[in-house]
Amino acid sequence: MITKRLTSPEIRISRHMAFAGLYLPVSRTSQEPRQVASDGRHTLIADAILDDRPSLVGDLTGSPSAWPEAADCDLLLAAWDRWNADSPRHVIGDFSFVVWDREERELNIVQDHVGTRPIYWSQQGKSVVFASNIRFLLAFEDLSWVIDEEVVARFLCNPSRPLAKCFWSGMHIARPGTVTTLRNNGVSEATWWTPARKPQRPSLTPEECSEELRGLVKDATLCRIDTDFPIASHLSGGIDSVLVSTLAARELSRQGRTLRTYTWAPAISDGAPDLGDRDERHIIQQLAQAEGLDCHFGSTSGQDLRHFMAGPIELDGPANLLDELETLKDAEDRNIRVIISGWGGDEAFSANGLGYLAYLLRTGQFDRAWRVLRRYARSRHPKRILKVLWRSGIAPNLPQKLSAIWSPFDTIYPERCFISEALERRHPEAVAEASAPFQVGNDPKEYMARLIEYGHLGERMRTWDSWAWSRGTIYRYPLTDRRLMDFILSLPAELLFADGQSRHLARKAFSDELPKRLSTQDPANQRSRSCFKRECWELLRREVIAGTMDIPENWLRSKDLRAMICNVPDDMKSDNLLKFSDILGAMRMVHLHDRLPKK
Repeated sequence: MITKRLTSPEIRISRHMAFAGLYLPVSRTSQEPRQVASDGRHTLIADAILDDRPSLVGDLTGSPSAWPEAADCDLLLAAWDRWNADSPRHVIGDFSFVVWDREERELNIVQDHVGTRPIYWSQQGKSVVFASNIRFLLAFEDLSWVIDEEVVARFLCNPSRPLAKCFWSGMHIARPGTVTTLRNNGVSEATWWTPARKPQRPSLTPEECSEELRGLVKDATLCRIDTDFPIASHLSGGIDSVLVSTLAARELSRQGRTLRTYTWAPAISDGAPDLGDRDERHIIQQLAQAEGLDCHFGSTSGQDLRHFMAGPIELDGPANLLDELETLKDAEDRNIRVIISGWGGDEAFSANGLGYLAYLLRTGQFDRAWRVLRRYARSRHPKRILKVLWRSGIAPNLPQKLSAIWSPFDTIYPERCFISEALERRHPEAVAEASAPFQVGNDPKEYMARLIEYGHLGERMRTWDSWAWSRGTIYRYPLTDRRLMDFILSLPAELLFADGQSRHLARKAFSDELPKRLSTQDPANQRSRSCFKRECWELLRREVIAGTMDIPENWLRSKDLRAMICNVPDDMKSDNLLKFSDILGAMRMVHLHDRLPKK
């Protein structure tokens, strides 16, 4: 477990504050294994992995090679002393850190640009507590910790919409790209990074753009595998994970090492047969053979899903990522310290250009709009072309209330997870906000910025971090590197999306690195998930019949939920998958309610 990999606790105590940290060695640099630094006035504690130390050291000292043994927390403290709340702008990597200013009597909580290393905090009376894991906050048993029913209502109405708040009343999540300052007279928040309003770089040629992108992606990947510990990666048939795994595997091969990869799809077998050309497992197997990858396929079962439903959502977060638990178990057994992931690539690096057709029509680029429309339609049939034109070109240009009617994001919780009418009445604003559709709009760059700020990136990262901390494993996300995201966001839409080819710029820049065929679909994984969801549904039905399921009437429509659970379908077609989504969301709240103190 975690005690095998972490250093001894590091503790600093003074009159007004106490900091404690556990350090997990990752980097191969000779830096000291510390998390706490102090200069007399400031005391800083960090959960950080800095990736471009020479640039930061150069900014601080004029010599990029200075301070080779300085801990990351020392560099962060020096940066804070120099630039104060602007210091995160000079830092590249994954980080959260807290600075106590003894003279000003203020506490500053700093979060990186996407929330890679989470931090939670709570102010109760004269006490302020913070931690990188919710469990550590709950250890302060003298403070008040109760479940926030408003968050329960938000979750039930739409579990796929990221939660901006914890399930615990009064507990806050530091927002990405911000510095939160707590003083005696209140709390303030300053934003140091946002994906919106980046200076545009229209003068780049497509060739220059591709060359710069290649350099940024390679550097972002290589610095995140700069460790002597075993490394693994996620791998599907999509461009993001394939590229990250390929670059990492080739670098490790040069070092005489092997990359272990994890795919959630099951291995080809009698129970999970080959599905032909659309089967992404062919891409995975071909890449594994070409790059010498050690590949692990998934084997999630209905019993695993039933166990996941009962997991502590209030501690680990709401992200529904059951398949990753098997990955982490295997990684722990193999002493894997770092897992790299292509997560976050869709939002910038390989963005698919939603809103692009509407943008071209709005800006009068009709020739390009026609080429994009034909590519999107994948057909010359007039009805198909008109349907795509309406949904992707015309509807997003309508006024907001009208365009929301034709949102491409369908409702996947038709029963809103069986939320009770009483709970809806108690929290109408939360219900309305959670139920509002996410709109595309007619500006693909604006859509990219809103998607990055939406919150799903950090929500998944927080859940994975919560699962990984006890196993001594850390996730790294090369495609969310701030340098890379800033570059992508600075490019005009025409360079990013061209004539509507899916993930145009990413494919163009890495055409020599990628397999000839990639897949954005995973039918084998979808089929496997459908099977274990039905298995789980049957397990739930048996529990209802046996009378062992206690459903809270104050949160859920118990009668309707029981009836749905008992009506197990013969197949798991799309409508039945939607029904199961409602059941899954409701059951997670059933178990949360079970864990509440009994009155």
